[in-house]
Amino acid sequence: SISDDKENAPDRRGAAYVLAVQPARVVMYVPGAGVRPFHFATTFHAASSQEDVYTEAARGSVVAALNGFNACLLCYGQTGSGKTHTVFGPEGTLDATERHLAELARLGRVSGPDRLTLPERLPATCGMVLRACAEVLEAAHYLQGSSHPSREEDCGASLSVSAQYVEIYQNDVTDLVSGHPVHLPHTSSWQYSNHSKLQGASEVSLHNMHDVVEVLRLGEMRKRFAATAMNSRSSRAHTVFLLTLTQTNGTQMIVSHLHLVDLAGCEQIKRSKVEGVHKSEAIGINSSLLTLGKCITSLVEGRSHVPYLESRLTMLLKAAFGGNSQTTVIVTGSMDDHNADATLQAMRFGEQCSMITNQTRISSNSVEEAISSIDEVLARCEHGISNLTARGKTHLPSFAKLNERYQQVLGKRRQLSTIASAKIKDGGPSTA
Repeated sequence: SISDDKENAPDRRGAAYVLAVQPARVVMYVPGAGVRPFHFATTFHAASSQEDVYTEAARGSVVAALNGFNACLLCYGQTGSGKTHTVFGPEGTLDATERHLAELARLGRVSGPDRLTLPERLPATCGMVLRACAEVLEAAHYLQGSSHPSREEDCGASLSVSAQYVEIYQNDVTDLVSGHPVHLPHTSSWQYSNHSKLQGASEVSLHNMHDVVEVLRLGEMRKRFAATAMNSRSSRAHTVFLLTLTQTNGTQMIVSHLHLVDLAGCEQIKRSKVEGVHKSEAIGINSSLLTLGKCITSLVEGRSHVPYLESRLTMLLKAAFGGNSQTTVIVTGSMDDHNADATLQAMRFGEQCSMITNQTRISSNSVEEAISSIDEVLARCEHGISNLTARGKTHLPSFAKLNERYQQVLGKRRQLSTIASAKIKDGGPSTA
């Protein structure tokens, strides 16, 4: 009980500290307020495995995305508290995953009735991204019938999976696959259901776990890290791994998105002892996290204005807080008394997040409607390209960006046309 925690608490007046981590709450001593419990859906100790965290905290969001809903998994906490470890895994995880997949292939345990369960198919160190991708791809293979050859009936549905991988550094968004800048439309009417908001970001089709590892490896090469007094490998930017799931059945199409977000850690400059560029990075990280906190406070208090447009991070996460998304926030903290103030701030952040209500809905369209919408975008791009060409402005960066956008949308149209043609060839959806 709280009274027992208070009686057993050592005398540390003037400083916050963690008293206990219990199954569904963290109990802290807060100066000026006394013993204070923070309630959560579940809690994990340092000894908890990656599989435990994924099963209890992340799998629900993956299932929601597979059922056609938008979902977001977001990790928040102080620098060095284990966010990147939880989302991606420790250093060496990608190498371990490749070796593991190669060994399973050698043993013939990748497909067929003798295939392994998810925990057995991946190394124990794998974080949420690799585990989520494995489950989503398993669902795609199941619908295709490739992983269950004994199935006698074809359900008529298919699932295609693609990924985008971006970094938000100093309020600039960069594609971690290509290294190119990414544009977020600066508009208050922006909608989460339109995944093309990451304009300029490569969209990579995922067919197996080797594709996933390749995308993550490209991202690791471009991510920004630095050693500080608080973390030997501190992330200097927020990273977002976006899965787009496109499900078709006949002419009906459902598109859902799963955002997996690793926020850079909030950082006390006097403790991290960073200088120069790294000090500027820390200020930028703290500024964007402050804006995120302001947005959450505005939502909790029911204010008419929420300052989403004050940073690229909050623009990208707009629907995750108060929008069309099933959002899970994983808060990481430290039991160390020296980090208690930051842990207290993280607990308060998590508590505020739990007070926000989102409304999720399935985004369902026909393939024909989706193609029609894409044709409208292509027409606008063609008009802009023709206009710039006629004025002799093909040397401008805006022309190159517009042409790149045109090629990306054209590629998406070809994918949908292939789906539509396949359905027509199969005779379309059956009717009673």
